[in-house]
Amino acid sequence: MLALRLTSIVLFAAVAGYALQLSLLDSKYRYVVNVATHLELGETVSADVNATAAEIVFKSSFEAGCRSDILRPALTVVLFHLDRTNQAVDYEKWASAHGAAENFLSSMIRCMPSDGNVWLREAVVSRAIAEDPTSLKQKMAMSNKLMPYEAPQVFARLAIWKRISPFALAACEGQARSDIRTALVYGSRELKASLKMNMSAAFAALLKREINNLAALG
Repeated sequence: MLALRLTSIVLFAAVAGYALQLSLLDSKYRYVVNVATHLELGETVSADVNATAAEIVFKSSFEAGCRSDILRPALTVVLFHLDRTNQAVDYEKWASAHGAAENFLSSMIRCMPSDGNVWLREAVVSRAIAEDPTSLKQKMAMSNKLMPYEAPQVFARLAIWKRISPFALAACEGQARSDIRTALVYGSRELKASLKMNMSAAFAALLKREINNLAALG
């Protein structure tokens, strides 16, 4: 859940574009886009309203025709909905929501394979269900390849590297080292400071090696 909260800062920000599209959309799309717009603006949206919008997205009849102006706000709705589900309180509801979100993201990737943010969200959601190092490596590598230097994306990937198991981090070491180097060399003061916050022992060891490697290069 924390990973989803951390990555929420890099949700798509085309709020003005959403509003302009509302009058042109089918009612079900209009409802989803409207809810997403309020979420993006930081306005209060009740859990019931957000859940209703998410249910619309998850229905098989929700066919956006690969339109980014619909899929992106739909993803905003989906991620906020997931953030409001609680594994400890209602595991079946949590698992169902995550499975539906994973299916939606898989479809979104087919529509928007060059969007690194979608690959990153898919990695976050699928890991919440089960940590598969091979799958995680593939998705994070795509995110890194498509958006290697965008600070919000780097921050979000680092949040994942800090929390995955030592085995998974070892499997993804190349991608993790790339993000660490990017943060150390090009990152803002805030991004560099965040490297040492809430990190696992395995990540701390990898970070130390990268710092030493950069120091050796002068």
